[in-house]
Amino acid sequence: MQPWRIFTALVLLNILLGVMVWIFPDNGLIISKDITLRFVSKQELWDNQSDTTVNIESVLKGLALSNENEEIEQKTFNSDRISPVIKTKTTTRNGRFSRFFTFPKNNQHMISLLLEKINHESKNKVVRILHYGDSQLEGDRITSYIRNRFQNKFGGIGPGILLPLEPAATYRENYLVTQSKNFIKHAFYKRNSDTKHIGISGSAYLYNHDSTEREPQSTYIQINKKNRGYLSSRSYSRASLLYSSNRSNRINILINDTPLLHTLPSTGSFGVKKWNVNSPQKLKFDFLSKERPTIYGIALDGDCGIAVDNFPMRGSNGIGFQAINQNLYVNQLKELNVVAVVLQYGVNIIPNESKSYHYYYKKLSQQLKVIKAADPSMVVIVIGPSDMSKNINGNMVSYDNIPLVVDAMKKAAIENDCCFWDLYRAMGGKNAMVAWVNDGLAQKDFTHFSYKGAKYVGEMFCQALLELEYK
Repeated sequence: MQPWRIFTALVLLNILLGVMVWIFPDNGLIISKDITLRFVSKQELWDNQSDTTVNIESVLKGLALSNENEEIEQKTFNSDRISPVIKTKTTTRNGRFSRFFTFPKNNQHMISLLLEKINHESKNKVVRILHYGDSQLEGDRITSYIRNRFQNKFGGIGPGILLPLEPAATYRENYLVTQSKNFIKHAFYKRNSDTKHIGISGSAYLYNHDSTEREPQSTYIQINKKNRGYLSSRSYSRASLLYSSNRSNRINILINDTPLLHTLPSTGSFGVKKWNVNSPQKLKFDFLSKERPTIYGIALDGDCGIAVDNFPMRGSNGIGFQAINQNLYVNQLKELNVVAVVLQYGVNIIPNESKSYHYYYKKLSQQLKVIKAADPSMVVIVIGPSDMSKNINGNMVSYDNIPLVVDAMKKAAIENDCCFWDLYRAMGGKNAMVAWVNDGLAQKDFTHFSYKGAKYVGEMFCQALLELEYK
């Protein structure tokens, strides 16, 4: 057969297929109750043509991850690990990852001022950053990397505030928290919780004593050090019990099985009991009194430097901060010297596809108002959702509504004097998650990052912040 005949046949075939695509019903041709003939629709054909392929090497080019065995004494970043910082107070945001930041018009330099404040205050005391989020934060994955980067730069040791009853406690690399079975968790993201007890982490912990038992069960929280994770987080010199109680309570502290009997004094709305320790392999708190203090967590820190606390909330969309008692929240933020809050949500909103997310913008705005009212000087950073994929006819593609969710979160942040960092676009935008999964940087659910992927997310975020640092 002559070549021109083959070419003509192919052209005619494509024209015929094009006509079929144009005239064939998008919902298929119903032959009978059980049989429907389907042909690729115009929308599907267009979507396939417009789908982008994300080059993961381009997204991550030049990123060097911190070594988990870095020496604690390292205080500054090596120059080859971060992009050049901005040297003037003109925030251009032309940096590689800082360009995904959006700031309120009247507060363009909040990140630079925050870093300046941390650098100044961390020399003499512990300053804290709270990292709230959904299941992307479980196992301390993203937070641990950010903590290590900041402790290497500003000083500080320890994992920060640890909580009992975390769903992914065994996946945390540096410490394992266990507790007696009679502990109960109340949280604003859990149904049927008593919100009057909710504290700084969005949760609070109570225990029950069964008076009918001949030998009441032991009530304890135990922390065991693991030999994994970053060196800076595996050392600490101070253990602080965060609690509230109307009465004094007896407590037994076991430091590597050596018991020390103490009394927890009664508090107002919030109290902190501190012990000087030297990074024990095991730390156990035995609660001996039937009077039940409310526990808000155990902070393992140094004497100065920075602490970054990990508060994952499985299934949460970030709504519920208004349930925290405002006076309690104000006292906790002040007592613990919190200088910044990072909120990372969105992946639990995306599967609920809608044409408008005005409702989420309004609800998130309410939460940001509550947080800002507790301490107007505190910097609040909202991180948008990462990319997520769904299965369309055997192909994993991004949810179409992600940009709408991003825009709703950005609007809420800016209107409440917070800044917004667009993780979705920083990681590559549309269909980026497929590339991250294929490279082993995200899990097969096409939603959650792997441990290595979480570190890259942490590195991108740290670079975005440090690109805005003043020199």
